[in-house]
Amino acid sequence: MSMLATPFVIQFSPWLVDRLPFGLRPVQPQGDTCSLAGHTIIAGYGINGRNLARTLKATHIPYVILEVNAETIRTARSEGEPIIYGDITRPDVLRRAGIDCAKAIVFAISDYAATRISVRLARQLNGTIFILVRTRYSLEVDGLYKLGADQVIPEEFETSIEIFSRVLHQYHIPANVIANQISLIRFEGYKMLRGISLEQENIGRIAALFGGSTVDNFQVPEGSPSADRSLRELDIRNATGATIIAVARNGKAITNPGPDFRLKAGDILVLLGAHNELDAAHNLMSGKDA
Repeated sequence: MSMLATPFVIQFSPWLVDRLPFGLRPVQPQGDTCSLAGHTIIAGYGINGRNLARTLKATHIPYVILEVNAETIRTARSEGEPIIYGDITRPDVLRRAGIDCAKAIVFAISDYAATRISVRLARQLNGTIFILVRTRYSLEVDGLYKLGADQVIPEEFETSIEIFSRVLHQYHIPANVIANQISLIRFEGYKMLRGISLEQENIGRIAALFGGSTVDNFQVPEGSPSADRSLRELDIRNATGATIIAVARNGKAITNPGPDFRLKAGDILVLLGAHNELDAAHNLMSGKDA
């Protein structure tokens, strides 16, 4: 009987919730959701959903949350969160969340079946919306892309990335090198970690990514051999191949500093060069080459 009743309960759960003693009401957003002008829909208010909502709020990006857990909704509403009760697999719920005018929708739930249904539905309702999906396993990635997702983040590979990133930091690998390694791992939907060969035309793009110049920052620490010296004295470009294109000092940017510009402790230098040139410049200014 319980199995037979399940579809009925799901279908009429908004009606039932509206009549629960604690007064949780179903999908009733305040005002016109589309007046939010390019908002983000967050499907699921677990840890990932809460962290995303916190970030969007801090950066003044409008958002709406979809959730089915009554206790979670009641708590979130008491905190002033724009949260709506509703099943993400239902088109009317997505429409009331403003799917037709939203800029992005992020699926931060662990229910793979519901995610698949809703990704397809979201793409049907809004052909241009950016769809980002968090999933647990790499085997689910390709299927979600085929259903219309723009970006799929498998937790198991992101954990791997976090691990190797922290290990590389311990070896003082420059941040720009680590960032490019991470970009390469994520390139083509984590195909490198999944053991899938990259298409030939994309190999050239990867080579260009690592072969071209990039930008990195270096803060002059107290006691650095580069402090209180002019750029002419340091001769960084001839010594390493990297170029200082700007210096940030006391919150102000100084672009294209001349050869007589003297560095001070606390200055943040913006360096342009290939990866090996940036590494050499970091070593020179930190005294590692001495």
